[in-house]
Parts: sequence; structure tokens; C-alpha cells
Amino acid sequence: MVLILTVLRLIHILAGVFWAGSAVSLICFIEPAVRKAGPAGEKFFAGLWQHTRMLFFMNLSSLLTALTGVVLYWLVSNGNPLAYIGTGIGMGFTLGSVAGLIEFFNGILVMGPTSAKISALGMQMQTAGGPPTTVQLDEMGMLQKRLNEGGKHGAILLALAVIGMAVARYL
Repeated sequence: MVLILTVLRLIHILAGVFWAGSAVSLICFIEPAVRKAGPAGEKFFAGLWQHTRMLFFMNLSSLLTALTGVVLYWLVSNGNPLAYIGTGIGMGFTLGSVAGLIEFFNGILVMGPTSAKISALGMQMQTAGGPPTTVQLDEMGMLQKRLNEGGKHGAILLALAVIGMAVARYL
């Protein structure tokens, strides 16, 4: 059992560090620089998603973090999460888990579909053979705003998850 817990914890921590670090880096540093760079920044950002596997690894790390976290939570609570929540460590891990799972589902239900719509609309605008229409520009602006706000909320949730996990043992 110790080996299983160790392996699960290692996967959970490494995947979680990558997921949270990538999200915070994107929202706090890369996205603002892309915005300030204008069209060249947008081209870079499109290339980042299209020519690297960053999105794949962010999605994989979020999935691994969530799955191993749920299994770890079940194992360390001895299958009784309600009793575990009543302990200090259980409360810390619960709050961190809830924040992480909310962001995981935000990624699946909001961020992923919004990114896909932005990508499809961008391709449509590029292949149209002329300047984008006002409707397209308005839709792109709305989608980018939704993605930016979702990213900021996600970075905060992941920071809260990391904090909850980091301090749980001391509660």
C-alpha cells in the first residue's frame, strides 16, 4: 500500500506542478505579452498551440492530477471522506481538492470549448480571403474575453489548490 500511495503521490504532485505552473505562466506572463505584441503576439500564441504539445500536456497533467487526487483522497480517508473532512488535514486536502476539481471541470466545460471556438473562428477568418467581418471580430473579442477571465479564475483556483495541499498537514 505504501508503494501505491508513493507512486500516486508522485504522479499527483508532478502533474499538478506542471498544470498549475503552466496555467499561471500563461495567464500572468505569456498572455499579457501576447496582447501587447498585437498581431505578432497572436501569431506566436497560435503557433504555441498549433506547433507544440503544450495544450496536450496541460490537458494530460490536469487529468492525471484529478484522477490521482480522487484516488489518493479515497485511500487516505480510508473510504470515509465525511469523517476525514472533520480533521485538520482532511479539511486542508478537501479545500484544495475542491478548488482543483472546480478548475478541472472549468477546463473541460469552458476553457476547452472556448479555445476550440477561437481556433475555428480564427481559421475561418484567415481563409475568408478578405478582412474579418464586424460580427467575426465581435465574436472573437467575446471569446477571448471569456478565455481570459476563465484563465484568471483557473489560475486562482489552482493556486488555492496548491495552498490547500501544501498546508494541509499543518492544520
